[in-house]
Amino acid sequence: YICHKIDAFCLFATHFHELTQLEEEIPVVKNFHVAAEPDSNRGLIPLYEVKPGPSDQSFGIHVAKLAKFPEEVIEVAKAKAREIENFETTHTLKTDDATEEAEDDDQKQGIDIIMNILQDFASRPFDKLTKNQISHYATTLKEQISEIDNSYVAKLLLEPNTT
Repeated sequence: YICHKIDAFCLFATHFHELTQLEEEIPVVKNFHVAAEPDSNRGLIPLYEVKPGPSDQSFGIHVAKLAKFPEEVIEVAKAKAREIENFETTHTLKTDDATEEAEDDDQKQGIDIIMNILQDFASRPFDKLTKNQISHYATTLKEQISEIDNSYVAKLLLEPNTT
């Protein structure tokens, strides 16, 4: 849609591994990433370089630590990162306009849902809450997210790998 209808020059995204597959399916799409290195003392060192190809690693957890996210949140993120490390997609692009339109609407609704959750999350004074309060909030949030009836959001919620 972005390539064929909007004709966008650039799209910046993180954690959407499916997008890296577009380079194989759409000739005008090229992957680039911003180089950085994890550092055990300083956390993350930006290298200020744009390199071709998708990134071979994610620095979201490093950024969350720099932003002083609660340790419980970071642990959940680590678990999810382990689940998607070997992510491979077999998804092929659909060209049916009706299907695309329905998926676009669902995606827009899903993004609105996610933005509301993130805005609520960002407004929480985690530095003033006890560990029990944070744990309760995380449990409640997880339950609320699992009850969301939106296929876009459901796709983002990966089931734990049991193998």
